[in-house]
Amino acid sequence: ATVSERLTEQLSRGNYDCMICLNKVARSSPIWSCGKCWAAFHLKCIHLWVQRSSGDQGPEHAFPCPACRYHHVGAMPKYTCFCAKVLEPEPSPHWLAHSCGEVCERDRGCPHPCPELCHPGPCPRCTAVGPPGSCHCGREESLTTKCGDSSRWSCGAPCGKRLGCGHECPVRCHPGACPPCAVTSPQVCFCGAVEEKRLCGQEFFACDNPCGMPLDCGEHSCELKCHDGDCPECPREP
Repeated sequence: ATVSERLTEQLSRGNYDCMICLNKVARSSPIWSCGKCWAAFHLKCIHLWVQRSSGDQGPEHAFPCPACRYHHVGAMPKYTCFCAKVLEPEPSPHWLAHSCGEVCERDRGCPHPCPELCHPGPCPRCTAVGPPGSCHCGREESLTTKCGDSSRWSCGAPCGKRLGCGHECPVRCHPGACPPCAVTSPQVCFCGAVEEKRLCGQEFFACDNPCGMPLDCGEHSCELKCHDGDCPECPREP
């Protein structure tokens, strides 16, 4: 059973336990429900809990939910129906206890409000059809998505997009631009004295040693620091 179904059954039968006083919550007892974990409490119990937790006498109070410890900040809790449209709903044999009997219409994070009758617990997921979608790398495509779901997702496979260097992106299917290539290979500096592993795209490098390459004069070597390109003319030539 879902959270909503379980709460509906227990509150309708009057066998739901208030976590604060450990007594049953009667159908006619005013209650307050946490909007995060959906636990319900006697209104008088939660008022005592708030007063002991915050001690504030002002219009706003700060208190943790006795069940999930979520930190609530706001006015003293009031007895409303589950969809919060009716203050202090009258009990009726025609609809669920603590309900107003009207359509819920709570926001579900999408353009479609909840179509169920006023109910405890979270609203059911929207079943409306959303726009077409695909994963970030394009391997997976769907003609429709579920309302509220993103039209872009990760399929979990390696991205595989061709990078500027020619290698493929190894990162799992991801949004945005691919990160720089992380492939390494052994490379030698310009003068040939030092070999080290270099990242793709950073293959060419200069070490800290003198170049040492023979100059055109045939007698002297280049005294410049390891460098790219041709060595200059011998400075000792007249």
